[in-house]
Amino acid sequence: MTGRRAPTPPPRSGKLFWALSVVLTIAVPGVGHIYAQMIMRGFLWLAGNMVILLILTQGDVGVGPLAGALGALRLAAVADLVLLLRSGNHEPDEGSGGKSR
Repeated sequence: MTGRRAPTPPPRSGKLFWALSVVLTIAVPGVGHIYAQMIMRGFLWLAGNMVILLILTQGDVGVGPLAGALGALRLAAVADLVLLLRSGNHEPDEGSGGKSR
């Protein structure tokens, strides 16, 4: 049997953490929040993204409004993530593996 170590969680600060969180949020709103261990908030952003996609792809909506709505959602998600990380109020959600006391 080899000396396996338990996987270490991602760092919760630093330039790489911030950069990766923001890039993930730009790619798919909510994924950066989940990476930063804000699980419930991340799933809310993901749900918002899905709702906007479902609404805008069901009718005669042009590419302009679709791109604008998705761009606005991404901008809002990034702003939310950056504000949370700056404030330091980004404790892991309950059940996400982090211990909160």
